[in-house]
Amino acid sequence: TQKKTIMLIEFSVQNFKTFKNLNTISLLASSDNSRKDDNLFSTKFEFDVLKSAVIYGPNAGGKTKLIEALALMRYFTLNSAKESQKGDVIPVDPFRLNKETRSQPTFFEVIFSHKDILYRYGFEASKKEVVSEWLYYKPNVREIELFQRKKQTFRTHKSYFKQGRILINEKMVRNNTLLVSAAAQFNDKTCIAVIEWFKSMSVLQ
Repeated sequence: TQKKTIMLIEFSVQNFKTFKNLNTISLLASSDNSRKDDNLFSTKFEFDVLKSAVIYGPNAGGKTKLIEALALMRYFTLNSAKESQKGDVIPVDPFRLNKETRSQPTFFEVIFSHKDILYRYGFEASKKEVVSEWLYYKPNVREIELFQRKKQTFRTHKSYFKQGRILINEKMVRNNTLLVSAAAQFNDKTCIAVIEWFKSMSVLQ
């Protein structure tokens, strides 16, 4: 059976260690890979996903840093609400060889499928605060915005993100905590699905 729970589709990172510009690894199958072979997951959406991919590059070319970026996104998503305290430093490491990027946030975004629902989740964070955060999901044809965050200003979906709105209204989301992490602890079903997916994903470093 296909393990759709851990179906990574795309991961993007910017301003992290050796990555100054936006870098993306995509497991979407191209039209040349659309044949039904052993390296493809079929989805209910209009695309197939590669089961595996290889990253080529020279030594010190950034391959390891890409894995480190994914591992950091996973760690912070799983732990920002339950381990961090007010004022704790967020463990991002921006590109250091440019004066401007050292003071700019690090960008992470992941697209994945979990139990036949497509999710797009990401955030930008500095060492002091979550600068932005967003979550979309696509149960069928249309992608639905569940929330958008700009620092401590939030926009949420009226019907599909009620538990998250309660946390926001009660001012229970710290500036160094991800809303997804906090809402999952208060039993928001969609955020729990995001957390479950990150938990099921193993990142070997």
